[in-house]
Amino acid sequence: MKARNKKRFPIIIALCAVLIVGLACAPLSLIFGEDDPDLPVSDNAEKPSVVKQEASEEVKPSQPSPEVKKSETIVAPTATTIPNVKKVELGKIGFGQNDTTVGYGFMLKNPNPDLGIAYSEYQIAAYNASDVVIATQTGYIDLLLPGQELGIGNELYLDAGKIVSRIEIQVNEGTPVITDITAGLTARNAVYQPDPYSSKVLGEVVNPFEKDLQSFKVSALLFDAQDNIIGGGNTYASFVPANGFTGVKSYVSSSGVIARVELYPIMLDEAFLNAAEPLPEDAESLVVLDQGFGVGDYFTSYAFKVKNPNSQYSLLNSFYRVLAYNAEKQLVDISEGYLSAILPEAIVGVSGDFYMPEGTMIDSVLVQILHGEFINAGPLPDFTTEAVMIDTSGYSPKVTGIVVNPFNVQVSNLYVYAVLFDANEKIIGGGFNYLEFIPADARAEFQIDVFYGGAASRVEVYVLLSDLNEIQ
Repeated sequence: MKARNKKRFPIIIALCAVLIVGLACAPLSLIFGEDDPDLPVSDNAEKPSVVKQEASEEVKPSQPSPEVKKSETIVAPTATTIPNVKKVELGKIGFGQNDTTVGYGFMLKNPNPDLGIAYSEYQIAAYNASDVVIATQTGYIDLLLPGQELGIGNELYLDAGKIVSRIEIQVNEGTPVITDITAGLTARNAVYQPDPYSSKVLGEVVNPFEKDLQSFKVSALLFDAQDNIIGGGNTYASFVPANGFTGVKSYVSSSGVIARVELYPIMLDEAFLNAAEPLPEDAESLVVLDQGFGVGDYFTSYAFKVKNPNSQYSLLNSFYRVLAYNAEKQLVDISEGYLSAILPEAIVGVSGDFYMPEGTMIDSVLVQILHGEFINAGPLPDFTTEAVMIDTSGYSPKVTGIVVNPFNVQVSNLYVYAVLFDANEKIIGGGFNYLEFIPADARAEFQIDVFYGGAASRVEVYVLLSDLNEIQ
């Protein structure tokens, strides 16, 4: 037995040697398996593409890319992924100084007919007569649409005694974006409103898209008779209705004689892609019931009424804007604010004031509403009022009365609005005040200074919660 074992031993050794050589020559994937994490990989090695397919699977045909919708803007990862991108072109620049404020502006053009340019950054340096830099500023241009020419305006603030002699503007390349949007927001009916303390440019922004747009920027540029830029400024607009328009007002600084003004709305990616939240399927938006204004000796006051038609939903932080027009249909002022909390099926009146240069007359007003957040809190009682009256015995007219708290908890920080009507049931003004608190199931007296035009025949008073959590 032992002799036969000794004879077979060399054969076993030979077979082992053949197996070792075979394994050494085999691909590593057969030994370790594919994608083994412990295998070192050369940074410079090119990996061939491998298509895996189970024996029981059919190879699926490649699916076509989904069509880019009109409401989508696709941002390319880097500029190098899109060949032959042309740089943004800087056009005319200019400025105007008013005391310690410099309004400036410049023109930009995107020369790419099929590409947008996003997130460009600019920087300005202002020099004095000795060619010394006395102020700098940087800013961003969120989106230049394909082929778009856009004006950018802003203001610089200087220390007293500093005078700007010239400015320089530099603009970086930005990021190219692939988009099929070729026409964005536009502006119309821009007018200059001079004022010793706060000159403005007002106008309308038109939205061609089928959804509300929010939080976009608008630049204002001022030109002289030779078409030189002699001032600028900018503002933010909270929203513009879908397929509609809204008014904007930008404070500006300039010098020289103004021959014309222009407004340039700038589309933001966030504003375009993140429109207002849609209404719940079983909900309705706020309805404007009535609106009006009155011109008094010192103030021009407006008021309007809105209704929450929903029996289950309260509306939080809806936004309103009131546009004032003169007889020539020019925009002369804008007032805006929030409707903090409107309870289910509640009617709410709101009042405020316009502040316009002397001699400016209002012919009509337009109220716009952007609905806020819908909260399904179920039916809720509303505040009521008692003993409401107009008191004209003092130096200025007031509205007095009592607010009744229908809730069994104390409520705080209430807004109380008065809406005044003439004998023809036309809204002619109003006013508002605050109530610090009303105890649970209790009453509290209020007093509101009111401003109106003509003769007031009656008044309505409305109460708004500042926060729905006050009653929950």
